[in-house]
Amino acid sequence: NAFEWTIIFLEKLGNVPMLSVHDHLACSDGSVGPFMYTVENAQGVLPRMDGPFAGEVELNALHYVGRNVISHTIRNLTRGMRYHFRVSAWNGYGESYGQSRHSTPATIIPVDKPGPPTSIHMTSVDNKTLKISWSAALSNGGFQGISKYSVELAENPSAYNEVQQITISASDSLSGKFKLGFDGSWTRLIPANADASQISSAITAMPNMGGISANTNQSGLNSSSWMITFEKNIGDLPLLTIDTAWLGENHISAEVVEIAPGRDIFSGDDHSTFKRTFTVEHTPEIQEIILESSANDMGGYFFIHFMGERSSNIHVDSDATTIQRVLEGVSTIDEVT
Repeated sequence: NAFEWTIIFLEKLGNVPMLSVHDHLACSDGSVGPFMYTVENAQGVLPRMDGPFAGEVELNALHYVGRNVISHTIRNLTRGMRYHFRVSAWNGYGESYGQSRHSTPATIIPVDKPGPPTSIHMTSVDNKTLKISWSAALSNGGFQGISKYSVELAENPSAYNEVQQITISASDSLSGKFKLGFDGSWTRLIPANADASQISSAITAMPNMGGISANTNQSGLNSSSWMITFEKNIGDLPLLTIDTAWLGENHISAEVVEIAPGRDIFSGDDHSTFKRTFTVEHTPEIQEIILESSANDMGGYFFIHFMGERSSNIHVDSDATTIQRVLEGVSTIDEVT
């Protein structure tokens, strides 16, 4: 003989006016007429626009004349942090901005695709089984957790390795040292007459470089050349770069040429390589909320506490969608189902 609905304002932020009720209710048996009313279970609060991460920017409205939708890109935000925005307009009246409009959804996290795992290791279990293990990615793209990994397998990938040749020469006797660079990283100083092991050791010490094999292609009084095969960096790679600042002034010439371009093992239509893909998923944490009562008319609401934060009130008859929205509104919880 009673009905109750819980309304959660998802886009209208702050302390909003109470809903008004206009009913045309009646009881079928002609008894006392029913009544209907509204109560405020939790007062909405506007986000605070201060603190160490707060900021603002003023835009010249003349640049957006004639546009129905105005957009502005904000860069260099903090990874993994939730952000809220509000916008107000200025026309000079009263020497102040007009009323603000707050963003919906109330908060958003800047996200991107996660980075690659930091290292991958393979070990043999038996003559038909391999075990692969890896370290978590340094960047999760902004989310607190990565939900799954894609593991791809390819047979006979040796024909896909990139090969580059390094050559340095001088008009007179070659001496001194040089550095090699790859994608923003640099080696330590390498002797001009370095052998293959010295070249290999210097290159593999770069943080973004996997294993390589190096062979001395040419070594003489006025020139040196090495052949570099990339064994773990997959795909068509950028050329190594050479810094010759420590090689003297004997008309130094230095170049790197690509002998064989690398190819991504898992792209293209090369049917000579057997390929398979596996999906590895995390097992999600599952918790159950149980409400029990000996009474037949349980009512009221409750709160959820998680890692020092408390949810807004949850009515006992809330459905799964409502509970999901309330839990995801807790700052220490990301996504739930």
